[in-house]
Amino acid sequence: MIFLVVCYPGSVLIAWIIPALLAVGIVGSAYFLEIDVPVTGEDGILKAATSLFTVAGGFFVAALTVLITNDHAVLNSTFVGEDKPRVRSETDPLTRKRFLSLLFGYLSFASFSIVVACLVATVYSDYFLSLRESGLKSAVAYLLAYFGTFTAFQLFLLALVGLHYLTDRLHRSDGRATFKVTPPKAD
Repeated sequence: MIFLVVCYPGSVLIAWIIPALLAVGIVGSAYFLEIDVPVTGEDGILKAATSLFTVAGGFFVAALTVLITNDHAVLNSTFVGEDKPRVRSETDPLTRKRFLSLLFGYLSFASFSIVVACLVATVYSDYFLSLRESGLKSAVAYLLAYFGTFTAFQLFLLALVGLHYLTDRLHRSDGRATFKVTPPKAD
């Protein structure tokens, strides 16, 4: 959970604002268009989410394991340059390994939390379905749908941050924020 207090350029936008807007858009459109999304059963969203986030959580744990066991000098070095990522309440410089460990640790935790939430929701689905005519059920359902959608988008966007860092930024050990070669200019 510490990753959520790591400050880097765009961290609030990527981790909070974009997922919130996407979740409001998805859940709001389902509400206003009166889309009946199957929640339980073989074609239900709970079963699909459980399968997806179980696999994603496994991937994130594997990535975390590789990071922790790797003793590469670039991973053990601290960030250089401007706008270095930092943990909000700490003064020690953040190493690349710790940044990625915090990221993949949070992604693992959140993925497995979604799986547990989906399993609990599946167990209590008959109770929620019995409240079908109640306005309270509808409000609770949309609130839960919002938090589930928000978390899914947050995980997706933070996974993209991790992939971007692993495929590009990690290999710029001198701290450059630009490419080595200037792309050719269009005629």
